[in-house]
Amino acid sequence: MLALRPEHERIFREIYEGNEKWLYQNIVRQIGDPSNTEDILQEVAVAFLFHFNEFLPDYPDNAKQVGQWLLGVAQNKVKHYWRKHYRTLEMEASAELLPNLDTGKDEMAEVEFELPVWLEPEERRMLVLKCMGYNLKEIADEMGISHSTCRMRSSRLVKKLKKYLEK
Repeated sequence: MLALRPEHERIFREIYEGNEKWLYQNIVRQIGDPSNTEDILQEVAVAFLFHFNEFLPDYPDNAKQVGQWLLGVAQNKVKHYWRKHYRTLEMEASAELLPNLDTGKDEMAEVEFELPVWLEPEERRMLVLKCMGYNLKEIADEMGISHSTCRMRSSRLVKKLKKYLEK
């Protein structure tokens, strides 16, 4: 547990509470949910606590830079929230629109059968996993390859599919 001296705690509160209202307004405007906004603000406060000593020597001269840093952290947390939230929505939509792909190999084979015949078996598998909502790291783990290899193969597959669709 991090403990701050009373003077440092006062400065921490002064800086954070001085920025909290406009950070809240900025975040809630982007995500529209007060409960999740509070969670993100808490994550920003924790990040600030861990980096507080970096800003302390120049305080109060760097108050504006600290506010900008806090906003940057909040923006990153919002991006992470939307990536996670979008993936959840994407998976829910996929579950409704696609057949249940994890019930057995027979249904998986039916889906693969409908894919272009010129795709390699690994490309077919990667495409099906992506449609199921897996991210590249999960696909790499599932296929037993490194993340960088998966990223490279995925990029090549996208180019291949774009080229095919352009025809």
